[in-house]
Amino acid sequence: MVADGDRALKPTLVLFPGALGDAVCFEPTLDAIAAGGPVVLHARGAAASIARLFPARPQVRSLDEPAIATLFAPREESTGEPAAAPTWLDDFGRIVSLTGAADPVARARLEARRARVLPFPRRPTGAHLCDAFLRLATGDAHAVARAPRVVLPASSSPRAAGDRLLLVHPGAGAVARRSPFELLAAIAGRWRRCGHGDVGVVVGPADEDLAGAWAGRGFRVLRPADAATLATELARASAFLGNDSGPSHLAAAVGVPGLALFRASDPASFAPRGERFEWLVADGGADAVEHAWQALRRIVLDSPGGRH
Repeated sequence: MVADGDRALKPTLVLFPGALGDAVCFEPTLDAIAAGGPVVLHARGAAASIARLFPARPQVRSLDEPAIATLFAPREESTGEPAAAPTWLDDFGRIVSLTGAADPVARARLEARRARVLPFPRRPTGAHLCDAFLRLATGDAHAVARAPRVVLPASSSPRAAGDRLLLVHPGAGAVARRSPFELLAAIAGRWRRCGHGDVGVVVGPADEDLAGAWAGRGFRVLRPADAATLATELARASAFLGNDSGPSHLAAAVGVPGLALFRASDPASFAPRGERFEWLVADGGADAVEHAWQALRRIVLDSPGGRH
């Protein structure tokens, strides 16, 4: 048994199974958890990459480490009871897990070490995802999270004076949430024709099927190596255009002005939060290009400091 005084001197363990957009929305909650001391965050993929840039500066480790798998090992055959909680959990004063809630064995092992095992918010959340995470972690049903923040390294190169770049992310976690190619391409083409600057199209492994169409229209295709590299690329842009996707949340968090187009999900729950970031329902109507263009122009060009 670990004494409460000893617990206060140990870091907090956070287990987080979400993707990039989930992780950005979780950042304010992680910051609140970190107010109690250092945090060790286990995540994977893009979420792990971007978490290293969160203001709380958690120690980031993989959710796929063998130690994590011991939480989900089968029951002991001889007794039918859950195996003892792994002793490595004793290294932490607090444990907050957003995985294991639906697994009785994993939940029992975590709760044996006084962990808070929380159900991961699923669509529809009934609240904005940022708020849903904070309410789960704090138990305050009315808590409202601040906008997520990502802090780039001081060594990151800022956008050069005079550079005018629109970054477009045409992908999304589900095909139904992707805006039509012709809609995004028309807006990107208008950006160039109106003299606002260059256009770059960001694709990841899940969006590679879209790269050819954009390259065929003469647009430069960018393939950032990881989410942290993507954050740096976004920070150098003048504007961003995307869908209900992780990169849209990341763009808002790094402070680039932009627009997210929604088709098959609820903006009230999933719209990116940022000071100069807005959303628009892309209904595919005849005026969709004009509506999106005017919204992007207002956000980017007509905001203070945004005129070229």
